[in-house]
Amino acid sequence: MEVSEEAAIIIDNVKFRPVVGKARAKKGGEEALRTYVGNDVLNADIALNNLRTPFDSSIVTRLDVQEQILDHIFTNLRIDSDRITNPIVMTEVLCNPSYCRQQMSELLFECYGAPSVCYGVDALFSYYFNKKRLPLEGRDGLIIASGNLATHHLLIADDKLDGSAVKRIPLGGGRATDFLQQVLQLKYPYEKTLFATPRVEQMKEQHCYVALDYLEELRLFHYDRDFTNRQMRT
Repeated sequence: MEVSEEAAIIIDNVKFRPVVGKARAKKGGEEALRTYVGNDVLNADIALNNLRTPFDSSIVTRLDVQEQILDHIFTNLRIDSDRITNPIVMTEVLCNPSYCRQQMSELLFECYGAPSVCYGVDALFSYYFNKKRLPLEGRDGLIIASGNLATHHLLIADDKLDGSAVKRIPLGGGRATDFLQQVLQLKYPYEKTLFATPRVEQMKEQHCYVALDYLEELRLFHYDRDFTNRQMRT
């Protein structure tokens, strides 16, 4: 997919799996050290100690890793010029420090030559976009934004974010992966090497789901053997 010069490039830096890993792969009959980015890490089955992320608690602090991720994104968009001619829209964590935003801007402007950059919170982008599309009444709302490391509750009052009412819960997709990994390693203590983080995350995405009625499903798991067998097979 090629990108026209008029279109903006949207980089969802919160939802994209921001990891970089290296592993040996055969290329032209010879083994070479190859860099894997994002979801490609799952297929490469790279060990946890070989993975790097630009984030520290949802804040970008390692710009060298972020640069590798951006290179991967622009390469997949088939942008092979010396500079980026498209404006860039990048999401960021709520209350992102100004220093981190300044470093990201320097990377985009100086390294890639981006003409312009816009930052924003993905949940607010989604709220205002859907508010125009859907027949929603009123000027107040509640946004529950779940990310990799945390979930935020955002209160909208009179079509504006009420910063004093923002609540952060340290529970997200990454925490769920860590919990599943701990459970599997405790259940199979002699097979810990099989449950590397990329593989456990793949298991979570393929076999786990959100229970709409947790207590009811817990009761079924305890007393309904047919229900348990069906869930185990899937």
